Amino acid sequence: MCSENVPAWSRQDVCFFLERLGLEDLKLAFQKNAVDGADLVGLTDTDLIDSLGCTQLQARKIRSHLTQLGVTPPACAGSAADLTSAAASLGAEQGQRAAQHSAETDIPPSFQPADLQRYQQLTKAVAALEGLEASGIWAICSARLAILPAFPCHLFLQIARYSDQKFSFRGLLTTKKHKEVKLVESEARAEQLVPQVQACEAEIAARQSEVAEAQRQLEAWRGTVAELATTRQQLVEHVEGMFAAPAWRAYPRHAELKDALAALSAQEAEAARGVDVYGRGTALLRDAERLLRDAQQNLSTTQMLTMVEMATDAGPGGQGHNPGDLFGDFMELALVEQAESDVRSAARKVAEARTLLSGLPALDERVMGAAKIGVFQDFVFDGIASDVFELAMVSKSKSDVGRLQHQVAAAASWAQSNLSAYQQQDAALKAQAAAKKGELDAFRRAALEAALAAGI
Repeated sequence: MCSENVPAWSRQDVCFFLERLGLEDLKLAFQKNAVDGADLVGLTDTDLIDSLGCTQLQARKIRSHLTQLGVTPPACAGSAADLTSAAASLGAEQGQRAAQHSAETDIPPSFQPADLQRYQQLTKAVAALEGLEASGIWAICSARLAILPAFPCHLFLQIARYSDQKFSFRGLLTTKKHKEVKLVESEARAEQLVPQVQACEAEIAARQSEVAEAQRQLEAWRGTVAELATTRQQLVEHVEGMFAAPAWRAYPRHAELKDALAALSAQEAEAARGVDVYGRGTALLRDAERLLRDAQQNLSTTQMLTMVEMATDAGPGGQGHNPGDLFGDFMELALVEQAESDVRSAARKVAEARTLLSGLPALDERVMGAAKIGVFQDFVFDGIASDVFELAMVSKSKSDVGRLQHQVAAAASWAQSNLSAYQQQDAALKAQAAAKKGELDAFRRAALEAALAAGI
């Protein structure tokens, strides 16, 4: 990289420059915006922060190193909007200087007493609700719902078996005396079973009350879960509001953590968008590749059938096309029509992928154009001449589809490679953002606990 001629830098040179500054995380944003050396020297601090996701510290670092390389910061346009913005910036800087006195002596800003009181209330409420959650009430109530025993239906079956009301084909063949004996036996057996049934019914009734109580407790617990989620959200919003005060926004350590988290969140969102876009593009290209592969198989089968038909017609005793060959002709026609449908669908999917993915490897435009309108026809006329013509046509179509399949496969591999890169970057940025958020939350908790302990 020619460090003395910044405007002549390529996009890759700009990425090397960012790596030298330890700002590798910004490379993706610069690459997505195609920033080369000529663009870099014309970027204002506003461009770096608003359009490329730099923090104020990162923008100053880039500007400082560019100045060392002889690059003069771009001049302001001097419009009314710029003057208004400059005035607002000046006012903000004056406010920050007033708030930085305590920061320079490492004394953090204070909080409003009412805000601290509300913070305490929400914190205690969340702790109490989390204690209920940890007590396992849900598991206890769920276990109670499982205690209901299976009703002993076999007892009723036995009663029915010995009841004189039960119809039986065997009863049609028995004597009256035999029936009377069986009736007495049935009544005696029924009397023995009735106490067991009554005891079971009483147990079920008792268990039903336990189940009803368990269900009532579960409904109450569902309300507690919803209350816990609401209270947690209220606590998060209240803490965010407390640290949105100008004094805290100007406090160096808090501002540094906040800016770093915002930059990581922006990069994470960009990476997630890349995962989504390249994920959909890759799926479309893989589907197109599969459809073209199926079309190739159908064309190969058609080619084979045509060659067999030609050999049969040209052989000894061959009489050209005959009604018996009609089935083969229709089979060839069906295969070619399916191949044509597959190629059209593949062309539509490739076109959709092109709208999603910038930089997609080039495809044969002639074949793509033909694929969109259909490139195949079939002939079922008599004679070997038509078979020869058909074979030539299918062979050419197969060659075109094969070339397109190869190109689509290469494009799909390219898209998959980009998708994997975005997925890795997304996972890394998610982890970095989570760690930075944990760091910010820990800083805020420490500041709040210190304020509570000091009564400020």
